[in-house]
Amino acid sequence: MKYILLDDRNRVAEIIPEENTLLPGVPIERRYPEEFLRSLIAVDDAVDVQSTWEYDFETKEFSPSKQPETPAGGYDKVLDFTRSAKIAEISAAAEVARVDVKTPYGEEHFA
Repeated sequence: MKYILLDDRNRVAEIIPEENTLLPGVPIERRYPEEFLRSLIAVDDAVDVQSTWEYDFETKEFSPSKQPETPAGGYDKVLDFTRSAKIAEISAAAEVARVDVKTPYGEEHFA
């Protein structure tokens, strides 16, 4: 299983694997906040999907995008979710390891 984050134009912004090699055995539910997980589309690993492909909610299929590369409104939603999700994933890693973690947003101590 893998999880797909779409941008505001229904294009693939990020593909998240079920297992994270840095956190073996830690389920995705512990790595990401619930709100973020609800925004993802779960698909089988066999589904062919690539970054920037479009998702059709009617057919539930992915296809190469026909839209321009950068949306007019930018990727604010994706960046906000991605930043929060990455912080949560780093926090989960630190919680498992119980260590100080240097993140792109500063150094955090988790015990």
